[in-house]
Amino acid sequence: MDDKFDLLLEDLQKDNFEIMNKERQQAVIKLPDSDNVFIFLLSGDWLQVAAVLIENIELDKYLYRNLIGEIVLRIHSRYLGCRIGYDEDANLTIQNDIYPENQEGRHVAQVLWQMNYIGSAILPLIQETLLNGKFPNEEELDQSFLI
Repeated sequence: MDDKFDLLLEDLQKDNFEIMNKERQQAVIKLPDSDNVFIFLLSGDWLQVAAVLIENIELDKYLYRNLIGEIVLRIHSRYLGCRIGYDEDANLTIQNDIYPENQEGRHVAQVLWQMNYIGSAILPLIQETLLNGKFPNEEELDQSFLI
């Protein structure tokens, strides 16, 4: 499995993704021409990909943190191909699981760019909800994804 993982990382590197750190079954990948970072973790044959949207320490500063579940559910109802959740450090993350047959460079790169787009679209909505306690309406949610 490590050989396949190494080949994937090599393919991404050829496409200008920066491999910032690599350990046995995990890696930290930076998008080309961006500061956005993704964490790769092999879990059995599956590749789990995640990026932090809001760090736990920042979440604690929001007055309406308790509303995060509802805004995340409303975002999930759009079937965007990834999910929002918490990592082991209680950071709010965007996540995706890539099954073994799709763990080739071109597909994984597309997943990363899709997650980057979705994360950029939803972060302001989540932050606005956490700051003022007001949920975006359905039209505002759709507009954030250009639906």
